[in-house]
Amino acid sequence: RDQLYSADEVFLTGTAAEIEPVVEIDFRKIGAGHKGHLTARIKDKYLKIAHGNAPESEKYLTYVNGGKQ
Repeated sequence: RDQLYSADEVFLTGTAAEIEPVVEIDFRKIGAGHKGHLTARIKDKYLKIAHGNAPESEKYLTYVNGGKQ
């Protein structure tokens, strides 16, 4: 837990949440107390890939129900 308290940024990832910043743990502010730069970059890149807006990742996607062909 000590490592989380002293981290610059913390985020959680999961199927429904995708990537979400953690700004507080046990009433202790993490980093600056808001989504950090690295977390924002990771989330942005993830969403671009997941929504088919990252051409370099096209080969990893399988489209369903009317997606790009």
